[in-house]
Amino acid sequence: MLEEIYRNLLKQYQVTLQIDKEAEIFIAQAGYNPPYGARELRRTVEKLVQMPLSELILAGKLANGSQWQLIQKDDGLEFSIRTQI
Repeated sequence: MLEEIYRNLLKQYQVTLQIDKEAEIFIAQAGYNPPYGARELRRTVEKLVQMPLSELILAGKLANGSQWQLIQKDDGLEFSIRTQI
């Protein structure tokens, strides 16, 4: 799911996204729910990754060629710009 988000950002906006290992683990733990399986993980990815990315896009903050990172911070995730090309 995260790879699909990465590919779409690159294709549509020429934006790269690096996801730290800690962020991946945080997403996996937050989305782990055996009775609901992958559906819960998909909801978690939508809530923690896709929705905040959509807000950045709508706010015009994702410039073509920019590089972003997703890091685990405190009890959540944070998007930050790495460099501007």
